[in-house]
Amino acid sequence: MPPKVSVIVPVYNAEAFLWECLNSIASQFYSNIEILVVNDGSNDGSLAIIEAFAQSDLRFRLVSQENAGISNARNTGIRYAIGEYIAFVDSDDWINNTMLYRLLDEIDRHDMVACSYYREFVNIRMPRCFRISGSMSSYDFKSLLICPFIGEFLDPGSIDSLTTVWGKLYKTAVIKSNSIAFVSLQEIGTGEDLLFNLSYIGKVGDVFVIDEPLYHYRKYNTNSITTTYKSDLNVKWQCLYAKIGDLVGEDRHQQKLFHYRHAFSTIGLGLNELNNSEGFLSIYKALFALVSNHLYDRSYHSLPLSRLNIHWQFFFLFARYKFTPGIFLMLRLIKAIINRGN
Repeated sequence: MPPKVSVIVPVYNAEAFLWECLNSIASQFYSNIEILVVNDGSNDGSLAIIEAFAQSDLRFRLVSQENAGISNARNTGIRYAIGEYIAFVDSDDWINNTMLYRLLDEIDRHDMVACSYYREFVNIRMPRCFRISGSMSSYDFKSLLICPFIGEFLDPGSIDSLTTVWGKLYKTAVIKSNSIAFVSLQEIGTGEDLLFNLSYIGKVGDVFVIDEPLYHYRKYNTNSITTTYKSDLNVKWQCLYAKIGDLVGEDRHQQKLFHYRHAFSTIGLGLNELNNSEGFLSIYKALFALVSNHLYDRSYHSLPLSRLNIHWQFFFLFARYKFTPGIFLMLRLIKAIINRGN
């Protein structure tokens, strides 16, 4: 009998997109699947949509819980999973009907399989291609998770292109035997996917990459970091980066990549500060305090500026020399570009 795949879908108030998501999973060419839909305390019409699918397709399993966040919902899915393999799909996304078949075609010879994806904006679809394909060692893939190079260049804009847990197929036994789980966003703010993948990749030998977009990631999200101010994000990211550092370990090359990623986190923290409603002076002070932090200063000076595109060279030169007006203006431009894309 062909192996069963457990597809875990965490759901919280996703009624606008949920039908498309669940229908894309139910329509997979590979049919030996269980679809674990974890209703994380939704108070909209999500539950009714899930129940309708469960009534018409016995492969759906509904698990309901009080709202505890996406990390907890995914962990619940892992706990209930009975398949030999696990895949994750977010409730506002959808997948090509061949995705599971394509991933399964490689998983018996490798420890994890990943595919590239489309970024779905309101009026345009953009592929996120990895520019790598085939088999690679867990060490090389871990290096790319920490901080990917695109050819000879570092690109902060693609720093998390490989870190998602969706668009991948995992071995359930590896996850459960090593107690690999998602960390709560209440503790780390963001980055739960990266921590999960770093934990998993540290327990396996190799990865296979299919550089073909088979997953559809919906990018128009009004709750993104560019619209919602998180006053405690800096503190939570200190916890996040401490955990990343622990998983990076003592390897000197990967420690160097870790410092690059740490420097790039200035962009996310800076964009968050632009949403501070207390006004320009508070934003300016927060940005100056950020780039003046000795840990960030170390990371800025580790960056090989010549391997960045010219606009990022200017940004991180401003950060090195704590030229806050330049950082503020560039962040405003970055935010405008992101909002226009959404």
